[in-house]
Amino acid sequence: MAEVSHTHVTGEKHLFLDDGIIEELVDARQVLNQPRKFPGNPVLKPEGGWEFFHGTSVIYDEEDRLFKMWHGVQKGQKMESGSLGYATSEDGVHWERPKLGLFEWGGTKDNNVVFPPLMWATYGVIKDVHDADPARRYKALFHFCTEDMASMGYYQPVCAAYSPDGIHWDPRLHRNPVIWSGTDVVGFGFWWDPEYRRYRVMLRGSPTENRRDVWQIAESEDFIDWGERSTVLTSDENAPPQNRNLYDMKVGRYADMYMGTMSMYHVLHERWSAYHAVKPDAPSWMQKTDIQLLHSRDAKHWHWTGDQQVFLPYGSEGSWDQGMLYATNPPFITVGDEIWMYYLGTTRLHGRSPRTYPDVSVGLAKLRRDGFASVDADEKEGILVTKPLTYGGNRLAINVDARQGHIRVEIVDPFDGAIPGFSREACDPFSGDAIRHTVTWQGESNIGALMQPGSEGFGGIKLKIYLKRAKLYSVEFFEQ
Repeated sequence: MAEVSHTHVTGEKHLFLDDGIIEELVDARQVLNQPRKFPGNPVLKPEGGWEFFHGTSVIYDEEDRLFKMWHGVQKGQKMESGSLGYATSEDGVHWERPKLGLFEWGGTKDNNVVFPPLMWATYGVIKDVHDADPARRYKALFHFCTEDMASMGYYQPVCAAYSPDGIHWDPRLHRNPVIWSGTDVVGFGFWWDPEYRRYRVMLRGSPTENRRDVWQIAESEDFIDWGERSTVLTSDENAPPQNRNLYDMKVGRYADMYMGTMSMYHVLHERWSAYHAVKPDAPSWMQKTDIQLLHSRDAKHWHWTGDQQVFLPYGSEGSWDQGMLYATNPPFITVGDEIWMYYLGTTRLHGRSPRTYPDVSVGLAKLRRDGFASVDADEKEGILVTKPLTYGGNRLAINVDARQGHIRVEIVDPFDGAIPGFSREACDPFSGDAIRHTVTWQGESNIGALMQPGSEGFGGIKLKIYLKRAKLYSVEFFEQ
């Protein structure tokens, strides 16, 4: 008899983004869920006639209990000058621009600009709580272009900067640029990774290839010396031609996964489109970008969540975000029982659409916690069977919406035999909506004994989940 392999779950929740722990689905299906755009969008509009927003970072600062935003700004159609603006919010919806008086912009120092103006500059910002040096608490990656550098095309060298407060920046590192091979992005997606103990950045393009459908990763232990970059994602030749231009990618850690947002630039014959107006009879998607979702367990091997379905769509005709969408860095912030996603939206099409006025604003979209994808069942009761699991913890929680139906969990051995006391009939059915519902069997929730030597479950168990008119978002083994 073949040996049964087990997946070990150590207390972190598992999302149903892929078949990671799923052995079988019967009359149930995996569904990609779209965030809900905030009705009051946009939450930050350009002002003063000089704020052309681009690469933007938004965080919630737990220490200061404040939302903080760094939004790139540009002057003019040809991006004659670029800089970085700073805004704050107590609720994440109503934003204020502090008048800092640091740099002249828009003809005055009475503004929120925090970075020396540079030509064609774009940025990414993080707060780095792991760094013991308070002068390096905030970190930025940025690149810029001069007239002499313009011939380099996509690959502008990447520089680094530090700040003690996110407002006063020192971009004069003796080692700048820190990544000479460069990149071309709307804004930098980078982060400190506590699991790998290093900084990681996503870079569009390859130094040896002039193409936009390649994404690479580079890593550094000190934010200055970056190792060799490696390709982690390329376009899929099986995808429709208009679904291959991987334009902008941001990455964030969520539960046991890395989640990526990809702005997919929908275009055919890009070089021709860059020099011609969109024809009246062109497809409605031409020259627009929407956002698709990816996931990975190591940030190097990426998979499309929902098979390249649209995660966040561009707006309807006439709306403020009808043309192009780009996620901020990081792409997701957990706020209570919700996931918040900030994004840049514009009315313009990519390419030849004139940038005649500041038309890029910041929007907000919301998703329930763990809600990227779910296993759904309709009127007919569905069944989800997991692969054999071993786990830490002594309780099982589920994130589920079963207001119109019910859900039960049965615990079985690796050969599908129900374990006494944890059968479907013994499980207390749940009909409700809960981010974290603790499963019980005849009122009891302790499952820790199943992992003890000599128990019915020792060596591995499977979950057999029965759901009707319900959406299951995650399962979690935890200690109580």
